[in-house]
Parts: sequence; C-alpha cells; structure tokens
Amino acid sequence: MLKKVLILMISVGTLVSCEPDPENPTVHELDLDNKVVQEGMLNTNSSFTTYLPIYSSVYAISHNDVRSLTSTVSIHNMNLEDSLFVKKIDYFNTEGDLVRSYIDHPIFIKPMETVNIVVHQIDNLGGTGANFLIGWALNDKSANPPLIEAVMISTSGQQGISFTTRGEIMDYPDDSDLMKKEILDSI
Repeated sequence: MLKKVLILMISVGTLVSCEPDPENPTVHELDLDNKVVQEGMLNTNSSFTTYLPIYSSVYAISHNDVRSLTSTVSIHNMNLEDSLFVKKIDYFNTEGDLVRSYIDHPIFIKPMETVNIVVHQIDNLGGTGANFLIGWALNDKSANPPLIEAVMISTSGQQGISFTTRGEIMDYPDDSDLMKKEILDSI
C-alpha cells in the first residue's frame, strides 16, 4: 500500500511540475526572419487595418468565475498569386492598452499561406475583451483581402469550450501612400 501511495505522489508531483508558471507566462516569439519584406517587394497603394476580437478569458457562472482560454490567431492569404504584406500585429487588453507587438518589421505571407499566433491559456493579460489590430497591404488592388480569424479553446476533464471570431476591416484610407512610406521606411 505504501508503495502505491509513493508512486501516486511521484506521479502527481511530476504532472504538477510540468505545468507552466501562471505568474510568468511564456510568450513565444514568432520565427518570421525568413518573411521580412525586402526592398522592391512592396509596390502598393492600398493598405488597411483589420480589427480582430479575441478572448483570453470568459465569464462562466458569474462575474467572479473567469475561465482562461488559449487563442489561435490565423492570418490567411487567400490569393493564388499575390503575397500579403503585414505591417503590424498588435495585441491589446480589455482596457485598450497595448499588451505586445508581435512584429517589429513588415513581413510577407506567400500566396495561400497562413501565419498563426498563439496566445497561451496561462497568458491572461488580454482579459475578457482582448483584441488585435493587424495592418496589411496588397500589391494588386483586385486581390482578395486576407481572412483573419481566431479560435479560442479550453478544456478541463471531459468538458470543453471553443468558438471563433472573424476580423473586420476597420479603415479604408483615402491616401494609402502614407502606410506604404511607413512600410518602406522600416525596411
């Protein structure tokens, strides 16, 4: 009996020690070094910003019962021939404060490629009203805009919750040369 208790204690200890520290959530940097926009790649006069709501957590039974979620943000380039250029991927919390910027230089997303960003379940800095602003541009005005969406998920035991959100283009600037200049200046 003592042997079984000892094995159970070691097993539980091992499982608990594998959990990430909720006080210090790890933010995984995106490995996008091979996606940096090079001079001459961007020849556009149209650029936009998409607003994407996500949820780091949701209320369960009451305002005091909050459940943390893992969020996967996906930026899909829906074009067969045109690259998508992304200038910013900024993450904001419920209060509207910038939590982090995921890129510090413009990147490109190849035709039919998707870039994913994961906000870990233990990273609850965004709160119940978190959101992303994603600045993007296309060289061809007739090209398809990106599909930008998020999947939120959490499981516990045999229960789980999952849902999706979809981004909305929030601006159609009359003079997109300013964003093109900002992108080119940051190369």
